[in-house]
Amino acid sequence: CDVERDALHREVYRTQGRLASRFDYDPMGRLTRHRSSLAQAQAGRVQGARADAGTAVLERRYGWDAAGNLITRVDQLRGTQAFRYDPTGRILEATGPRPESFAFDPAGNLLDPIDRAIGYPALDNRIAVFEDLRFDYDTHGNVTRRRKGAHELSELSWNAEHQLAQSTVTRHGVTQTTRYEYDALGRRTRKRDAFGATEYLWDGDLMIESRRNNKSALYLYEPDSFVPLATVQHNETYWYHCDQIGAPMELTDADGRIVWAADYRVWGEATVRKTGTDGRSVSSHTPAPPPIEQPFRFQG
Repeated sequence: CDVERDALHREVYRTQGRLASRFDYDPMGRLTRHRSSLAQAQAGRVQGARADAGTAVLERRYGWDAAGNLITRVDQLRGTQAFRYDPTGRILEATGPRPESFAFDPAGNLLDPIDRAIGYPALDNRIAVFEDLRFDYDTHGNVTRRRKGAHELSELSWNAEHQLAQSTVTRHGVTQTTRYEYDALGRRTRKRDAFGATEYLWDGDLMIESRRNNKSALYLYEPDSFVPLATVQHNETYWYHCDQIGAPMELTDADGRIVWAADYRVWGEATVRKTGTDGRSVSSHTPAPPPIEQPFRFQG
């Protein structure tokens, strides 16, 4: 990975396998464009990518208002999004492929914009109902129960340090329990479920390796940052492509193919996309590509 910086020490160029990424900024130092190009060979395509994108595997453009709020994002894979805010900077609306709208009470608590007339009380400034979600809390404000629609229930238990100790999730009648362990610094070191255990290794506050069932994944980060740079899995290196706040949007392999991609709602709910390498045909002599572990989502 080679990196070039401008006179203000901002990253303007990065190589990631056969891809080369360029970054442009406005006079305020805000990212306005991220373009990753492949000089040769055919890139893997995510469903929904424009066919006329030329050699650009990925491209995103950002627009900002005078207050520093993101107001537009034009994404080669995901289309165009626009964002609208109230005078205090709270987001009111996101338009695009997955439009969303929001409302707030006088204390700044999030309300369901459709059911706002019902007036669900936000006792102790804790949200009780939002869209199809219902929440219960303990006396310390930890969520103890989260219901989504009629077919999903999450029950959460917390230890004396208010760290998640156990989660029991029931979806469509199928229940799975997961238990969590931490070190003296509050970092999660292990989670256990009915299928095995995942262990986490740390370098300070950065999770650098996860191990599960004799398989490991190594994670590298941008300097002095929590933004992931690359992951090494199955003896292969995969490169992260993140948005303006460091949320992973895509992973590409050494040949520049997109092997993982996700869409996010405003508050961070992720939907993993199907990529051009999913389920690709293999011969009897070539094993199917292993699944890629990508645990990072919206970190903000």
